Amino acid sequence: DDATALEREAAALKTRLTARAQELEKILAVPPLELMRFTDGVAMLKGWQAVDVPAGGALTPNRAVDGKRALAIAAGPVTSASWRLKVLLPPGAYRFEAAVRTAGVAPLKFGRNHGAGLRVTAPGTTRSPLWLGSQSWTNAQVSFHTSAREQEVELICELRASAGEAWFDAESLRLVRVP
Repeated sequence: DDATALEREAAALKTRLTARAQELEKILAVPPLELMRFTDGVAMLKGWQAVDVPAGGALTPNRAVDGKRALAIAAGPVTSASWRLKVLLPPGAYRFEAAVRTAGVAPLKFGRNHGAGLRVTAPGTTRSPLWLGSQSWTNAQVSFHTSAREQEVELICELRASAGEAWFDAESLRLVRVP
């Protein structure tokens, strides 16, 4: 019995080590961030990653809605999902902008910050207003500052809801350097 238990534990350890090695290979394969480039004070944002795909819901890139390409999030019964993009920025003032549309977005039965909106991981920032229910295309924005020589910031288009859909217009997703 002891030998069988030892073999089972050794196999489980081998499986965990193999999985961890694969995770580390993925992390190391990601090229380092380059300093964000702006043209006339504006950077268009591409390369969004889906995070926390909800059970019973979906995150769909390039979905057409109202004739616009959009990052879409369809809520499942318990959704805290997002599209995320990490950027490297020099010191300065910035504004993250996008047009947001919602349909039938219902709040979760717990927690705070329900609805669809924008958020930035930079210290001292707030999130954009969060929309519940159905809302036609509305401009959202979050202003923030960076002070480090080069600072990594994560831009987030999120939906926290128990039902509904949110769209973030792909052509309107941009980062503005504020003079």
